[in-house]
Amino acid sequence: FYGSGTLEVCESGSDAMSETIDFFREADIDYNFLQSSDIHEKYSLFQLDDRFDAIETDVGGLLDARNCIEVQRRKAVENGASVSTYNEVQEIQQLRDGVKLRTSNQDYRADEVVVCLGAWSGSMFPRIGDKLTIKNHSYSHVLNPG
Repeated sequence: FYGSGTLEVCESGSDAMSETIDFFREADIDYNFLQSSDIHEKYSLFQLDDRFDAIETDVGGLLDARNCIEVQRRKAVENGASVSTYNEVQEIQQLRDGVKLRTSNQDYRADEVVVCLGAWSGSMFPRIGDKLTIKNHSYSHVLNPG
């Protein structure tokens, strides 16, 4: 984890802005509210029009995603999991005595499977497609105001 703080940029008066402020207040996290002119003055990298405001805080930063994934993989193996990489899952079939996975490389049988949902989930699991709304939220932009 590289603690660098965060800058939450949202449209002025938007639900996202209200939710962000509510989150910081409920979590008792100190923050600064910045209007678009303040953002440009402090962070000249950003060229935002008047529709945007921001919330700046010292809390937050960047996780090294590759390291996080490797730690999770290693812990799973240490706890008896079998991990197979670079296989595109093409089908998951529920059986009476477990699960069958068909991948681009081979088929697998397991007692159970853990699925991490993403944008592809609706096509893999059509019954949940209408219950799943994929939204693109870029909540945090890691900055080092240095």
